[in-house]
Amino acid sequence: MEIQKPIIKYRLRGLQEVRKGRGYSRAELTEAGLQNIDIARLNEIPVDILRKTSYQENVEYLRPLIGEILNSRADRKNNNTNTISSNKRKDPQQKANKGEKKNGKKVSSTKKRKDKDGNK
Repeated sequence: MEIQKPIIKYRLRGLQEVRKGRGYSRAELTEAGLQNIDIARLNEIPVDILRKTSYQENVEYLRPLIGEILNSRADRKNNNTNTISSNKRKDPQQKANKGEKKNGKKVSSTKKRKDKDGNK
């Protein structure tokens, strides 16, 4: 999806002109619901930190875009926490098998033990 450049208004010989700007101002991003400028940059939204103005047209254009970005980030965060928590839970049977003892001695999984006869 191609993100439009913002609208900038300026005066020229007493008339108000409109042109495309370099990027969205911080005020426009915060009004649209995005507090962190880095998130905007990661999602290829142009940001102009030198601009101080805020135009309602730009904010209205940004609101649905930022809503999608925040929803996708929340979905990813929920998916990551679900997979992490499921990975942390281990079967109690696995824990019991991990530290099994054979003939009263603990068997390590990395070293091979010899039998009483000397066979591996």
